[in-house]
Amino acid sequence: MLVCFDLGGVVVRICRDWREGCEAAGVPPRPFTPDGRHVQDRGRLIAALQRGDMNDGEFHRRLSDLFAGLWSPEEIARVDAAWLGTPYPGVLELIRDLGLAGIETACLSNTSRDHWSVLERLEEVDALDHRHASHLLGLIKPDDAIYARFETLVGRPSEEIVFFDDLQDNIDAATRRGWHGVRVDHRGDTALQMRTALVDAGIL
Repeated sequence: MLVCFDLGGVVVRICRDWREGCEAAGVPPRPFTPDGRHVQDRGRLIAALQRGDMNDGEFHRRLSDLFAGLWSPEEIARVDAAWLGTPYPGVLELIRDLGLAGIETACLSNTSRDHWSVLERLEEVDALDHRHASHLLGLIKPDDAIYARFETLVGRPSEEIVFFDDLQDNIDAATRRGWHGVRVDHRGDTALQMRTALVDAGIL
């Protein structure tokens, strides 16, 4: 059995929207009402960043352009740097308890180069047996290909993987492959939610 964690919203707190990111970075949250096209274009930029198709500096410049210069690339870089928060209490202990029980652990996260350089220094991430990120694989969740690639890299069949994520689309895609997907509520005690699910499944 292998237990796989998403990172943002599961292991580490993250900002959930642009206004929250501005507040975390101390950048003015200027009035802006996104239309449908803006939301789609921003989603494509984030996907390209997380696949490793562009570097963080280019992402900041292009997102500034998408906001029509309302926020400068430098301000967007500050928001981006402030997007990651602190680890959720109890997650490190859970990962260590899984290790003591002889259960392999891993992460599979959609992230960027800059964020990954911060995440991989966390004790929670360092304690994992396998660490995989979208920009390193050139693939993003919920694309089926990233789950297939992960299975190959960790050497585990789908039915032996328990997966915790805070986004339903990512859980649905994993479940279609035969993973045991469990959605985590990022607003609550994520460690307790995961520990309870593992105990109920007879894994811990």
